[in-house]
Amino acid sequence: MQIDLFKDVLVPVVGGLGLFMLGLELMSDGIQKLAAVFALIHKSAPRRRTGAVLDFFRWSLASGSKTASQIEHYWAGAFQAGG
Repeated sequence: MQIDLFKDVLVPVVGGLGLFMLGLELMSDGIQKLAAVFALIHKSAPRRRTGAVLDFFRWSLASGSKTASQIEHYWAGAFQAGG
């Protein structure tokens, strides 16, 4: 069995490294956008109640789960109904 160095070793290594670098770039862009949203939310929450609601919203964005989104909607509705 003969191993072709270019086809069997070099191409998969360079391809894998390229995909890894692409993933890093995409994640970096997404994290920077999310940080900008968090900074905007932080600046727009002058009161404690507003800050609590926006923190639940931020938490739901960060975790990305359906449960977090449902909790955020529940708390937002509870604060609106309470005044």
